[in-house]
Amino acid sequence: MVKYEHPLSWQALGRILTVGLLIFLAWKMIGIFVTVLVAVILAVSIYPMVKKVNRKLPLVLSILLVFLAFIIPFALFCIFVMPDLFRQMPELLGTLRPLVSQFGFFPDSLKNFDFASYLSTHTADLFASAQTAFYVIIASIEILVLMFYFILDHDRLVKLFLKLFPQNERKKIHGVLAELAEVNGQYIRGNLFISLICIIVVFIGFSLLRIPYALPLAILAGIMDLLPLVGSAIGAIPALIIAFSISPLSGFSVLVLHIAYQQSENAIISPLVYKKALSLYPALSFLAVIIGAELYGIVGAFLALPLAASIPVLVEYAHGYSKRHN
Repeated sequence: MVKYEHPLSWQALGRILTVGLLIFLAWKMIGIFVTVLVAVILAVSIYPMVKKVNRKLPLVLSILLVFLAFIIPFALFCIFVMPDLFRQMPELLGTLRPLVSQFGFFPDSLKNFDFASYLSTHTADLFASAQTAFYVIIASIEILVLMFYFILDHDRLVKLFLKLFPQNERKKIHGVLAELAEVNGQYIRGNLFISLICIIVVFIGFSLLRIPYALPLAILAGIMDLLPLVGSAIGAIPALIIAFSISPLSGFSVLVLHIAYQQSENAIISPLVYKKALSLYPALSFLAVIIGAELYGIVGAFLALPLAASIPVLVEYAHGYSKRHN
């Protein structure tokens, strides 16, 4: 009699279950991973500023001063600008609705959609929800605390990470980490700086052209400018609709303003700010933005490009590693 032996052993089943459990936990922890990733990238972006201040002041005080340098302007913006922005936004959306309905190429669902009513209702629900506000505050505090400790323990964390690699590779790995930090940090700083320039230029231009709702339209253009490649075009659409509703001259003036600024940004501002920190082909950049947006919305689209720019650095190290060991 032939004894039948099952090809799967208990050890194999245990390994399969363990791998499945790890995948499940990784999927459940994706939110924590994104929070840590955002904290790391933001910490890397302000680390050079902290080091400069640290030449004259203790490290802890240097970190707190740099944090305040960003938090105070943001707080002033929320106190003095956000109330006017919230007051004008429903009026802006109410103005856009009848204008959008005049264009034949928009679908009926978009023409008949009441933007102002939707925004006012859902904004009220959003701020009335104590749970949502609590989660936003906790997430912001988590990111700030992680940033603080990542910067404070930078040297020890790097040394601890390097111990995972063989002694003869640690110098190369340290160089890779420095290059990745430069790429990601310079992109975040540059992107925020360029967005601020966009808001100022567009606001001044709209004010001179007497375009209504100049402030919210300029802020929208600056926020959308954070998204590479497609953000500037999307941010210009509401202003163009309103401007063309006033007169063809106003519409073409706004169009010329946006085109002139974008050409200046692409040809002059971005090369000066980024200093070739990001060397990606446009097709790869667009693909990275699409994938990032699909995986994690606006945050994913914002983080996609510096992460994609990190890939050539890692590929170059892997190629050099193969050459050294072959």
